[in-house]
Amino acid sequence: MVLTVVELCWFTMLAVNTASGADRKLIVILDSRSPEVVFDPKTRSEGGTNIDDIVRILEQSLGAGVETIRVIVSPTWNEDSAVRDRKPDVVVIHASAFYGRHPAISNYDYGKRLVSFFEAIQTTGAKVLIYSRVEIRPEGVSNLDTKLPRFRGKLETFVLPGNARATFRDAATALSFLERVTAMLAR
Repeated sequence: MVLTVVELCWFTMLAVNTASGADRKLIVILDSRSPEVVFDPKTRSEGGTNIDDIVRILEQSLGAGVETIRVIVSPTWNEDSAVRDRKPDVVVIHASAFYGRHPAISNYDYGKRLVSFFEAIQTTGAKVLIYSRVEIRPEGVSNLDTKLPRFRGKLETFVLPGNARATFRDAATALSFLERVTAMLAR
């Protein structure tokens, strides 16, 4: 039997949806509340985050087969161990999650902070999906699977189509994102 990508994604989602409590997959989603990194204007005007749009996509499609945990981060957030200790199956993180300004931090490099987060969770076995609207370039992220060998084959990026206008509320983007996460859960 030959399946199309959409059929394969549907069957995988069905398998995830019918999982027993012990087989539920855990997805941890991290992003900033900073308005300048919230993609959708409506979500931003409602005081929401990209996490709200992502959870909507995942819960509508994957339902009871997954548990999602929302984590709002900032430049001063230092709860990496809380994510590590949950042992997630997939971590979804905005490339700019740690972006922002803080008066107590000079010469802050959000790319390095992102890398230090990955260092903290590398022992979990989690697959990681880094998303952005633009090419992902924070220093060190492009060759992270070389720096942290435990991520080899487990680290992926997702660049939303449409550059500055990209949003998870776009149906094609939502489907593409869902397919990516579903494939990561199935591995």
